[in-house]
Amino acid sequence: MLAFFERLPSCLIGMEACGSAHHWARELAKFGHDVRLMPPACVKAYMRRQKNDAADAAAICEAMTRPSMRFVPVRSVENQAALMHHKVREPLVAQRTKLLNALRSHLAEIGIIAAQGPNNARALAVLIMEGNDMIPAIVRSALLPAVRRLNELPKHPTTPQRISPLPVRYLGCGTTVIGWLRRGAPKRAGQPPG
Repeated sequence: MLAFFERLPSCLIGMEACGSAHHWARELAKFGHDVRLMPPACVKAYMRRQKNDAADAAAICEAMTRPSMRFVPVRSVENQAALMHHKVREPLVAQRTKLLNALRSHLAEIGIIAAQGPNNARALAVLIMEGNDMIPAIVRSALLPAVRRLNELPKHPTTPQRISPLPVRYLGCGTTVIGWLRRGAPKRAGQPPG
């Protein structure tokens, strides 16, 4: 495919902003083409028939001609890496929180209470690992897999601010605001970085 576009004179290329669109936009831009990405929700409004490749292409061509069309900026590899880091971090944090809450609630069922917060729940995990006499052996054996999994997870997953300061951008057509605030920037997503 790249060989075809390399031989093609510079032109305007429109694509839906899908999973690999940013990669292809960067590659096609190297050949001097003007590549524009559109949110799929904006292109969908121009679909006339059932969804197939030909209908998608026609809708993209139609959408490209509209002066009010909002385009998605092509992301750099660094920007995509920061987004990936954030997307990987979210389930790790959720998993850690779920395990810590499960430990607290299961031990509360047998009368061992800990205050909320990760440090207090981790203290319960230490009690389980040490084989504390307050925790019956049968309960300890039931909770050990959760404690082992908890110990495999990072205690403090890296936050996106520590990776790369990226400006907040509006992706258009009713999509969400994605990005990270620079340190010292306003803490509200709607405000531009200072």
